[in-house]
Amino acid sequence: MKIFDLTHKLSNSTPVYPGTEKLNFTITSTVEKDTFKTTNLNMQSHAGTHLDCPAHIIKNGLCTDNMPIDKFYGKGIVIDVSRFEPDYEIKIKDIEKFKSKIEKSDYILLYSGRDKYWGKVNYFNNFPVLSPETAKFIVNSKIKGIGIDCISVDKIDSVDFKIHNILLKNNIIIVENLTALIQLIGKDFMFFAFPLKIKDGDGSPIRATAIVN
Repeated sequence: MKIFDLTHKLSNSTPVYPGTEKLNFTITSTVEKDTFKTTNLNMQSHAGTHLDCPAHIIKNGLCTDNMPIDKFYGKGIVIDVSRFEPDYEIKIKDIEKFKSKIEKSDYILLYSGRDKYWGKVNYFNNFPVLSPETAKFIVNSKIKGIGIDCISVDKIDSVDFKIHNILLKNNIIIVENLTALIQLIGKDFMFFAFPLKIKDGDGSPIRATAIVN
């Protein structure tokens, strides 16, 4: 058995979605002064590698504390979309060839290779997104969730968040800002994306991992 860490490190320099508050981690006690160390963590619920629950977009949608816990893990498949041109909209034909494997999976993880730009300005530009038709195809596949190694499943200038809406209104979890997905291409694995149990939580940072037997 091998465990793969698919999570970006959290710190005060962690990139955040444009226009949102940056992380602020402050040491409040030290071993030298207080005999123990504590840190105040000031961060928004969608910082770093995180998941979106339906409540993120859908009024009265399911939250981190009332979604069934088995929604947050399952058999995964990685689909390589790194070959596509910048700003490409992923079409049904691009993933339909994996239909038989998708039908046996709970999570679809899209590898774009954009994680190599983490911490750089161009991380927020030119990443691939699902077309609305592809998002609906995924909904019909009855999976639990979809993950990406990009900042969003919608284009960075989106105002209506169409893809978020299609997925979340059907209670499909969205995991964003994954990393190191290239290691899982062609492998059978279990994917884990457990959130903090936040009351009425619209999302949560996670420690995304995969286990290959």
